Amino acid sequence: MLLCYVEPMNPRFVLAAGVALFLAVGISEAARPFPKDAQLATLEGSDPPNVNLDGQWKQLAPGALVYDTANRILPPPSIPTQGAVVVQYEATTGFVARLWILSDDEAAGFAASR
Repeated sequence: MLLCYVEPMNPRFVLAAGVALFLAVGISEAARPFPKDAQLATLEGSDPPNVNLDGQWKQLAPGALVYDTANRILPPPSIPTQGAVVVQYEATTGFVARLWILSDDEAAGFAASR
């Protein structure tokens, strides 16, 4: 019978892993940074690469990033079709370069801060 000896885990490694986990949780709970010239809008429709923001159809820029409420990147076909409160950032070309879907708390905080 073959027995294997497994060394106990290094305490420094366990401590470092715990600190990394603590920091990751703290960072994920932090407020998301939005550009200064970003605008609050209501998403009224989506037909990629176009989005209807406050009644106006706008085109997403090539390589545009759309973030959900958990700050994950969504592919354009997964954008909610209507009713979401969003923050939009338009590039100098007039295309929507970034779109953040907001939770209710974020929407209230963003509206109060602007």
